[in-house]
Amino acid sequence: MLLYNKVLDPYHMLFRMVAICFFSKDTKIEYDRLRIYDFLLAFPLHISYSRLPKSLTKQKNTFKKYINEYNKYDAKNSFNTMKSIQENIILYLEKISILKKIENKNEFIIQKIYISSDFLKLIENAKSLDKNLLQLLTNELNHISLYGKDGLKNRTNLMESKYDSV
Repeated sequence: MLLYNKVLDPYHMLFRMVAICFFSKDTKIEYDRLRIYDFLLAFPLHISYSRLPKSLTKQKNTFKKYINEYNKYDAKNSFNTMKSIQENIILYLEKISILKKIENKNEFIIQKIYISSDFLKLIENAKSLDKNLLQLLTNELNHISLYGKDGLKNRTNLMESKYDSV
């Protein structure tokens, strides 16, 4: 039996990352934040396992609907498996000017003008993207720092944050 999983599909990953860029209210995004958001879009259930602020508890619990017997995965392992594909997609987004690297920083400027209108229509009609999750990521989680014990890295438990300079 052949099974398809959108998680490691580079085209779907590109689709998710462009959607993140389009929905983002900020004009900048950190490299690690983009990777974490992509993972959360691919594994929406992980939001319910993350340590989010109390004000987001109700929203966080709505993602428990993704629990099923086939949705068992090791989050850190999956996140690390996605890394090489994510790196290539981010390089491609730089090449087509949707992302512009900020010199001497691990951060990008989002240039939405380079996202085609046809691509935007695909994003708006996509059934494989949870729009509520996109809104949560780009509106609510953008206010959470990436670093420190209350940072997004630590709250999601996807990346080491112990040695981050705060």
